[in-house]
Amino acid sequence: MGKIGRYIPLLRHRFWLVYLLTAIFSLGIYVLVSAKYYRVGYPLDDAWIHQTYARNFAHGLGWTFIPGKTSGGSTAPLWTLLISLGYYLHISPVLWSSLLGGGLLIGTVHLIRLSLNKASLTRHFRWLPYLFFFEWHFVWAALSGMETMLSIFLVTFLFYWLKRDLDQGWRYGLFLGVCVWVRPDLISLAIPIFVKIIFTSYQQIEKKKIFSAVILSGMGMTIVLMSLLAAYALFNHETSGNWLPTTFYAKQAEYVSLLARPLWQRFFDLFKLTWVGVSILLLPAYLYRCLRAVRDFDAVTISFFIWVSLYIGVYALRLPVTYQHGRYIQPVLAVNILLGLEGVILWWTRYQNPSKRFWALSTAWQWAFVLTGIIFYGLGAMAYAKDVAFVESQMVDTAVWVNTTIPPSSKIAVHDIGAMGYFGNHDLVDLAGLIDPNVIPIIRNEERLAEYMDHQNVELLVCFPGWYPRLTAGQIILHQADTRWNGGYELGVMTVYQWSLANLAFR
Repeated sequence: MGKIGRYIPLLRHRFWLVYLLTAIFSLGIYVLVSAKYYRVGYPLDDAWIHQTYARNFAHGLGWTFIPGKTSGGSTAPLWTLLISLGYYLHISPVLWSSLLGGGLLIGTVHLIRLSLNKASLTRHFRWLPYLFFFEWHFVWAALSGMETMLSIFLVTFLFYWLKRDLDQGWRYGLFLGVCVWVRPDLISLAIPIFVKIIFTSYQQIEKKKIFSAVILSGMGMTIVLMSLLAAYALFNHETSGNWLPTTFYAKQAEYVSLLARPLWQRFFDLFKLTWVGVSILLLPAYLYRCLRAVRDFDAVTISFFIWVSLYIGVYALRLPVTYQHGRYIQPVLAVNILLGLEGVILWWTRYQNPSKRFWALSTAWQWAFVLTGIIFYGLGAMAYAKDVAFVESQMVDTAVWVNTTIPPSSKIAVHDIGAMGYFGNHDLVDLAGLIDPNVIPIIRNEERLAEYMDHQNVELLVCFPGWYPRLTAGQIILHQADTRWNGGYELGVMTVYQWSLANLAFR
């Protein structure tokens, strides 16, 4: 047992078994609620985009969404490659992506635990890391089939890594390169890394040598990072003709109308999403940690506060979308939690005293933290179940109907392509521009889209009517999704139209 235990963490450290059982319980509740409410699936259609690329890649069809047509519709190539392993292992795609998400959730909680140990975690707060197995954003992300949980894990890992005293040089470059292959916006993590390199060099050597030390320390990082960035850019150029994924341009073009609001309002709308849930009780401690970092000139901690603001700011500036529970900015949540918990521990260490009033306040806060977490975990379970029901009833069921009813030779224009690509075998025209960059310049121009669809010999149009009120007006309806599960979606229910340019109401 001794030799075996050396290689099996579950036998050496009991907390890994606690991690595993807790993760299974937490994720299992969400899956059961989803199955009871409608059925098991993904809470967003984009997950099926990853699965389509992963399946085609695993089956030797290359980096394609539609077999035979190379495209750049996957924003996270590394995540797509990870889930493609499920096809080699012959595991259900939903099960495999959930296993990956569950493993990343375990890793994230463990990193939170390690980070708090570095912050002098006392016995009064040893239970705190385990509560984040039930943080509803984390559970939603782990089961989403998307790269979101991987992004959260990477941000948490960097927070823990930079709190250590070692200068890792080229390893920082490798880490940043991997981050870019997960999501290009994670290149912003270079901010805390550069701050770490500069201040580590400053502390270790004389001031007159600081610049040479920074150059030597950053040279290896830069070489490795630039190599991976170049590979990423070339990969995108080969698949889509652009240096970044097609989705980078398509999403911004699709939601350009949101930029009409004031920048501060866009920033605030995104910022407040990161405090929905148990994390709201950490906001005072988060601000306290910020003040302490400034007072103590804790450069690494300050750099993470800066990173949070810049990360949200970039999205406020270019893509201020708040749908899907703010999944684009959910990596920020990990830093908010870590800094907030550090603030709690620092406050406890500084102000603890034996008075009854202090212990009453401390106990009340801990109970409020637990109860708030439980409440939002339950609300999150229902939100997840409704998200899955929406995608399954509107996208997946419609895709199955099209695949079993419409001849394979028919050409179909689609706005939400994920499920249509995975469950169908038709030639698709992507109206969202994710796999078809030609659509991006005209993505919100219905007249130009109509001409483009006619030029592409489209026979059917599949979309929510609210997306294209002029394109769908006057078209013959062939099929509509079940209205009971669309949650009162303002854009209507997924509808299959027989497309004809002559039927357009505005011509």
